[in-house]
Amino acid sequence: MYIYETHCHTSETSKCGVSDGASYARFFKKLGYSGFFVTDHFWGSNVVDMPDDWSWKQKVDRFMLGYENAKAEGERIGINVMFGWEYGVGPTHFVTYGLDKYWLYENPDAVGLGLAEYADKVHADGGYIVHAHPFRGDDPVMSFIPDRTDAVEVINGARGNTERANAYAGMLGLPKTAGSDIHDINTKRMLAGVISSREIRSVRDYIAELSAGRLEIFQRRNIIF
Repeated sequence: MYIYETHCHTSETSKCGVSDGASYARFFKKLGYSGFFVTDHFWGSNVVDMPDDWSWKQKVDRFMLGYENAKAEGERIGINVMFGWEYGVGPTHFVTYGLDKYWLYENPDAVGLGLAEYADKVHADGGYIVHAHPFRGDDPVMSFIPDRTDAVEVINGARGNTERANAYAGMLGLPKTAGSDIHDINTKRMLAGVISSREIRSVRDYIAELSAGRLEIFQRRNIIF
């Protein structure tokens, strides 16, 4: 069996991140994971400050730093690190998979789009959207666009309302996934993720296994403080 984290924020890129990318690689390797996704916040107030006079390419390169540091350490110690990001409009957040930094280079207009416009743009180029932590307790108002959502994060280590998220995904027949939404390797939040009977070597592998309903979701306490 192969274990994966799907939702992770680094200190290099996300303002809310506490641990750096390389630390996550060592952390998840120690826990016996086969891999994890770095999904830093996509622009807005949760991304580290960048000079106004930087080019868009410079900003994208800076945005990629947390993932690239995690990837380099993962290659050194033997754990697979994959890439995504978390796009948010108000309390509604979409974790996006299947696109890369070259897509970001070519799509500066993705910043600031409404949810439907953003989803359409991502899907047009083969991306995949997971609605992260729906019904989270501290946000009474949230937007839903089920016809543009590919899967639902029904367990989130940082948020509650798992039963409602599970019911929402079930009602729509959408695949269910789980992620820790981890910001700190010393977190006392619950860890969450997916277990696969097949090795997930790429983002496309993850999308295929999730879409086919072949992943088991889990939640457990962080045993390394």
